[in-house]
Amino acid sequence: MYTFPVRPRTMKRLAELAQPNVVPGGQSEALAWQLYDTQLYTSATTTQLTFFAAAPANKFLGNVVSNGLPTPQYFEVYFFGLDILRVPGNTDVWGDLWRIVNGTGPATLVGTPTWTFTLADKQMGPFPLRGLHGLGGPTGFSTRTSTEYANNGGIDNSFSVDGALVIPPTQSFQVDLRWPAAVTLSGNVQLQVWMAGVLHRRVL
Repeated sequence: MYTFPVRPRTMKRLAELAQPNVVPGGQSEALAWQLYDTQLYTSATTTQLTFFAAAPANKFLGNVVSNGLPTPQYFEVYFFGLDILRVPGNTDVWGDLWRIVNGTGPATLVGTPTWTFTLADKQMGPFPLRGLHGLGGPTGFSTRTSTEYANNGGIDNSFSVDGALVIPPTQSFQVDLRWPAAVTLSGNVQLQVWMAGVLHRRVL
């Protein structure tokens, strides 16, 4: 399981971390938190998906409203990750995960799928998509006679920024996944991008 410090900071200090302009400060509380958003990969069609750019239809699909975080919340990012929410079945579950993360297949690989984080107009990336791992869950196995399960790696090895990134309130941010070519899967698959870290908010 990932670990990171959860410590309160003044609003002034958070503003200094997120931007050069200092805002009036006050005490905040710090909570371990995850931000997440879900998008659908359409087999043989999708070449780009954008996460966190719009409000989700419900909180089962995401927990970030549009226009970023509400005032005066700040999010101190420690980890980025990706869960491939493939329904268990008997049709090449592991193969679907491989194609999403690595491309169309070992015989027809045309480039590396990538992910990019954007805060306002500043980009971080692109980086190889295989660097984003899942939160965990059922481990994978492959058999021709039984249902298959698989997940996208373990959270202990997911992409870490170690708190060096702070998302300020009301600031747009997004994660983009891009594929050099659409991949053909056994069906459409939901992908969920998440960020784990520390949420700072006003003490009520």
